[in-house]
Amino acid sequence: QDFYQGYGGFLNGGPTVNTGTSRIKRVSPKFSLSYRVSDDAMVYALASKGYRLGGLNDPVPPEQCAAQLAYLGLAEAPNSFGPDGLWNYEAGAKTSWLQHRLTVNATAFYLKWTDIQTRRSLNQPNPCGFSFTDNVGKARSEGIELEVTAHPTDGLSVTLGGTYTDAQLTADATGTQFVKGTRLPYSPKLKLSAAIDYTHAISASLKGYTRLDFEHVGERYTSLELDNRIAMPSYDLGNFLLGVTT
Repeated sequence: QDFYQGYGGFLNGGPTVNTGTSRIKRVSPKFSLSYRVSDDAMVYALASKGYRLGGLNDPVPPEQCAAQLAYLGLAEAPNSFGPDGLWNYEAGAKTSWLQHRLTVNATAFYLKWTDIQTRRSLNQPNPCGFSFTDNVGKARSEGIELEVTAHPTDGLSVTLGGTYTDAQLTADATGTQFVKGTRLPYSPKLKLSAAIDYTHAISASLKGYTRLDFEHVGERYTSLELDNRIAMPSYDLGNFLLGVTT
């Protein structure tokens, strides 16, 4: 992509022009292997790679933010930022029991995130009112997922599920408040869910259905910056549906 940006105004410290070209070539491979242990059980493993495109930064006036840029070891802010990348590894099993009346699926996962697209605020030694995006930091996310579905009688199903995730920075980021071990934003450690579905015949052409479900989402944080993030409390959500199909 070729870009041309022009900015001006009193708070901008005069006119600023940002021009240039951004280009990226990436390959996103995926490898998977599965083995059917029996008619009722399958195990699998996979590895896949993905990325997000880079982009443009709004111009930062070097005269107005000279001290803040110098604090980060920069003479000027970068015109653009590059892609970040992610490797995802999974291993799991899908199983069926009791003549298909019980299903149990489990997955373990590990993700490695590099060159994180990070918003860097120019706040030190005092704010100048500007910021830019840079590729800073490394992180990983690992955890397990479990889902169990039972069909105790015809028309009735019960589902229980849960995910435990430990997602955090794996290195300090120079010139930022990003500290190794900080949990990634909007990543709850625990998520739980449950649902009950019941379907029954009302007449030859009508079926009634009822569904009750519940979800628990654990505490999350809004930012990687330790003095600029908000703790979002855990919450519970319930739904009840009653209906007819024909």
